[in-house]
Amino acid sequence: MAKRSAAKSGSLTGDMRLVVLSGKEHFLLTERTRQLTAALEEKHGDVGVFRFDGAAATLADVLDELRSYGLMQGYKLVIVDDADEFMKKGDGEYRRAMERYAAAPVDHATLLLRADVWYAGNFDKSCDAVIKCEELKPDAAAQWCVERANGEYGITMRLEAAVLLVDRLGCGLVRLDTEIAKLGSMVEPGAVITRDLVAQMVGKSREEQGWEIQSAVLSGDPGHALAKTRELLEVSRAPVELLMWSLMDLCRKLHGTSRLLAERTPPFEVKKRMKLWGPGGDAFLDAARAGTPHRFAQLLRQVVERDVKVKTGQLTGERNVEALATLLADRLSGASAVASR
Repeated sequence: MAKRSAAKSGSLTGDMRLVVLSGKEHFLLTERTRQLTAALEEKHGDVGVFRFDGAAATLADVLDELRSYGLMQGYKLVIVDDADEFMKKGDGEYRRAMERYAAAPVDHATLLLRADVWYAGNFDKSCDAVIKCEELKPDAAAQWCVERANGEYGITMRLEAAVLLVDRLGCGLVRLDTEIAKLGSMVEPGAVITRDLVAQMVGKSREEQGWEIQSAVLSGDPGHALAKTRELLEVSRAPVELLMWSLMDLCRKLHGTSRLLAERTPPFEVKKRMKLWGPGGDAFLDAARAGTPHRFAQLLRQVVERDVKVKTGQLTGERNVEALATLLADRLSGASAVASR
């Protein structure tokens, strides 16, 4: 049998006998499987689908299913999950046997191998398609959201709205698809999903929530810090554990930044070593200049001690976070006042 040139992308057809899908983006794995099944059904009519767990299945299990004829359906789709584990069995025996099968596959079945990780080899040379289903980069994920909204749900999503959606939820397509469906149910037919709608209806990422409480504390305004903390707890439903960690991270960075500045480390080097990126980096530098390493070490110790008390049930989590945010903002305000004299 002539060796095929394996497709790495593009459509899956009903003529394909050997297909490999690899990657950790399970939404794409599922979609590609659906596309292949639909193509086989269009070509062959009813298709019997048989699934094997590659970690548990034997070589005989898979090859016997491929070579035997179905009683009800004339054509088969045989799926092996965790195919990388399957191919590694028998000190290479399974891979060599599958390479021999790939050289002359049966004409009444298609073999689909699915794996999080796939190691290329001679088997691939006989495949009709070897397609990666990896997580998309943010730009590609945003474009996917626009196309998905239109193609699957018949709604228009602006690109800037998709960019914000990816920023808040990450690049996982299952979660993005679920959120697109929710947003689509909130707009009238023919309406557009805008950035403002996403901002209002989609929860902020943990990184954003963590920075918001840090930014409020760095303002040195206890009232603002308290209001922002309550908003995060009651409106955004931010976990107490996340906010406690953010306050500890704030004190840790202030202590480290203050120590480096006291050692006359250049500000740009301080930002690099403490990972103070963006506009927030200047706020950390300003706050750190207003105190001393010893003072910030004391604040860090207080936060750690309170965190222990929360975890051991001695303090209430939400009230403790509010009190700490207010206390830290007050201390930073006092330090700034002293430094400005």
